Amino acid sequence: MIVKPEFSRQVHLTDITPSGVEMNIEASAEECAKLVQRFNILGIEGLKAHVLLVPQGDLYRLEASFKADVTQACVVTLDPVTAHIKAEF
Repeated sequence: MIVKPEFSRQVHLTDITPSGVEMNIEASAEECAKLVQRFNILGIEGLKAHVLLVPQGDLYRLEASFKADVTQACVVTLDPVTAHIKAEF
């Protein structure tokens, strides 16, 4: 079974310079809707990521950060709870 990621971008190896390739990407409404289904939450707004891909010999180093506003249901009342999420990897 082939699983297609909900929020991804392809980079061709020929587009990666020795100093790397840097991208700012934003999830479309369709990508956000698919992530909402996958994570079983109420909503995702403004999912953005910054990505740096740098060659290192035969390998590549990926540095990325993302941020998004998400809404999920409270586990007690089921009321919508919003949160701003930021992470780096």
